[in-house]
Amino acid sequence: ARKLQKDALLQKRTEVCENHAGTFFTTLESAAFLTATLQEDVVSRCCCGVDAAAAPHGTIRLPAPASAYALNFFSGPNKPRLKALGMHSYQYLWDRLGADVDLSRCAALPGIQLLPSSVIQEEVNKWCSTQTCPQRRNNSDCARARARPEFEAELIDDATVAGAALTIFVAYEKLPTPYEGGHVRIRQILSWSCRAGHRVILAHRDAKAPKEFSSKWEALPAKMVRDLDIAGCEDSNLAVFAVSSDLKAVTAPRLAKQRVDVVIGTTWFYRRDAAPIPLLLLPVVRELGLLRRRKIRLALVSDDVQYARAKSVAAARGDAPNYWKNVREAERVLYGHPDVEVVLSISDDDSRAFEEVRASPPSEVSADFVGHELLKKETISAAKPPIRVLPFRARIDPQTARKGWDAHAQTWAARKDLVFVGGGTYSNRKVVRWLLREALPAISSLSDVDGGCDELRNANLMLAGTVVWAEEARAACKDARSKNDAEQIQRVCSAENVGRGRPPHTSARVWAPGRLDNVGNVLRRSRVFAAPADVPSGISTKVWLALEHGLPIATTIDGSRGLPTAAREAALQGRSPFLGPVSLESSATHFAKAVSTTYCNASRWRHDALAALQLAKDLESRAPWTGPDGPLADLTSGPASMACAAPSAPINLEKERAVASDLIGAVQGRFNTMLASAGGDCRSLMATYD
Repeated sequence: ARKLQKDALLQKRTEVCENHAGTFFTTLESAAFLTATLQEDVVSRCCCGVDAAAAPHGTIRLPAPASAYALNFFSGPNKPRLKALGMHSYQYLWDRLGADVDLSRCAALPGIQLLPSSVIQEEVNKWCSTQTCPQRRNNSDCARARARPEFEAELIDDATVAGAALTIFVAYEKLPTPYEGGHVRIRQILSWSCRAGHRVILAHRDAKAPKEFSSKWEALPAKMVRDLDIAGCEDSNLAVFAVSSDLKAVTAPRLAKQRVDVVIGTTWFYRRDAAPIPLLLLPVVRELGLLRRRKIRLALVSDDVQYARAKSVAAARGDAPNYWKNVREAERVLYGHPDVEVVLSISDDDSRAFEEVRASPPSEVSADFVGHELLKKETISAAKPPIRVLPFRARIDPQTARKGWDAHAQTWAARKDLVFVGGGTYSNRKVVRWLLREALPAISSLSDVDGGCDELRNANLMLAGTVVWAEEARAACKDARSKNDAEQIQRVCSAENVGRGRPPHTSARVWAPGRLDNVGNVLRRSRVFAAPADVPSGISTKVWLALEHGLPIATTIDGSRGLPTAAREAALQGRSPFLGPVSLESSATHFAKAVSTTYCNASRWRHDALAALQLAKDLESRAPWTGPDGPLADLTSGPASMACAAPSAPINLEKERAVASDLIGAVQGRFNTMLASAGGDCRSLMATYD
């Protein structure tokens, strides 16, 4: 059957070849065909297109009934070879995408069915090398809207009906792996965007990126997308780029070629060696709007009141005394900027803090603040962008609830560990040092009279999330040896000979396994989650992680930030599932007593565990992000209206006649040469290419 089909195709091509004299247009027809529908001169249309090698993906609907042809525009080895679709399809693709489709550098060239696209492209390239390329004037949606009045309506219709609605560009500090709690929120945003039918481009600026990344713009392999394991995102709707800290590779022309409609920038200030992402994106977004002839919607996402976080970790990080004031001024300008569409906070508390920040008087920014020159160029507007809460949503761990909540509540006896999970941030380092040096000795010495029990006094302290905790455990061991504290040495110092394949640090009472592919396995063997956080803003993702796994939580008042009012009140009063509240400033004995109330009491633990799952269930059902009143409604309602300039003067077809004739003659001459080399036999020529 395949042979018959191949023979039939060869016969059809042979017939077209034998009638080639009628395939190539007359000069006037070719001039009209090559300049319509974008109304550009032949040289601009055929020679001055934008190379689409970096465009990540797109789905273009062809005019044939019920047909769709997916074009995955990945660069490098991921870019597939596009087979010839026929002249009408090329015309349609060009009409919808303009020069973004690099099919042959002259997409609607007559004779396309006679020669392989590579041959046509080679000949067109040779011809173009002799031409002077003018500045392209119609490579925009405005040109296509002028050529076809229903074009803008179709864009809006595509946004609501036909699949990939918008292209969303997200700039983030790191690669959002599933292993670190701080990445949960951005992963939720990416997942929602993919599931809502949008195309997503993620650029992360890796602190360890080599210099060659400064201007490199190439999608990472599709395997990277699969490894990220973000629900709803595949290599067909998510492309990932690694860029340098200065975002030099993120340019307006590149984003314009990607058809970016929405830009989401994360607002972090933990890096002192690079300007904040929003300050780097603002000029890019403005230029992108000019190129795309439309308002580009810019959203800023912050998981914290950044100046408050900077202030709380200043001593541990070694910041200059006024560094946090620089951060506050940057937040004041960014959250009140006229080019920002919406500011997305994580909680009502943070929203109120943002309002206070942007209403505060301006202050000077020190010259050593990276990005101060960019900041001075930006101004705050009287009409400030709305601040909306983008609620963090919980998801109960399927394994925890697999046999039902009651079955989970009966697992007290099988659980032993006191667990802490977190990345190697400065605030987490402070907590881990306190757990190793203060809390662990207090737990180990808590008597039965004070609520202790043998199980608690012998409980393991599990420190998961990063290899940094193994380093902290070794530092605590070194400190204990310097003080000749025999009991603490026995608790935290590992055996000298650690077996091959064992975790980075294992001692009698401390286990620091480093980063785990599945932290859930650790949480399902733990009895109490320790989260004595001391950052007064944002959310504590580790607390949410504990709730999702049905664990009682020993935390501070700050640890309940981002939770609903009733849950925060429960944390303040030490009601289930919260223990405490505890504090790094209070005696560690107070922490030990709080933990003992549920660690040593099976009945209380069951009550706390069920309360944790119930709270997680409530958080799982929070209001959706979209809808008329949703925080993302303004961003994702469809493409912004176009702001097009006056149309250019119509193309003079008579003037283009000679140019079109020369180009068509070049391609036709190449065909005649190939036909002559085949002895004038069309069948022989058509059989030489697939």
